Amino acid sequence: MASIQNEIDTQGIKAMDIVTVVRNDGYALTDRIMDIEPGMSFFFESIVDDQNDPQPVYFKDLSSITLVDSHPTQDDTLTRTLKSLTLGQYLLIWRNTTTGGGNPLAVQGMLDSIDFDKQTLVLKSKVYAGRFDTVTFDDIGFIDTSRSGSGARGPVQTPDLRNVSLGVWYRGNTEVK
Repeated sequence: MASIQNEIDTQGIKAMDIVTVVRNDGYALTDRIMDIEPGMSFFFESIVDDQNDPQPVYFKDLSSITLVDSHPTQDDTLTRTLKSLTLGQYLLIWRNTTTGGGNPLAVQGMLDSIDFDKQTLVLKSKVYAGRFDTVTFDDIGFIDTSRSGSGARGPVQTPDLRNVSLGVWYRGNTEVK
């Protein structure tokens, strides 16, 4: 189906565009394209295997492809992200609000609630008992879902070497040979 590939090229469809595809078997799907392999396939945001690895959609398996939205608004993208979160999920939210020095402020905790009508979400602190932080949607700069708690993602510093006896060295609790 070279015509579909040519049609995609002439429409200017690219990664991060939202398209509707119809497969040869009639199945239709609207989703965001995450990556394109020209002439071969592309990867949708939602089509993944059981290991959460993206699975290709091949041009030869399609009867049509239509550009839906090539430039989703920031609000559309934020809404989609917020709808993918689960209550109780740990989040680090970098805010648009900055300190006097221009550095962005951050708030982190377990997602307690999202109110789409009031355009707010509430995080429950894992560090301070009874603390809840409310963030307005327009103050959200970036949502980091890669963390499981406060602090650095890993050790900031490795333990120092120490000599416990003649020729016996340890780093932390591990002997260095």
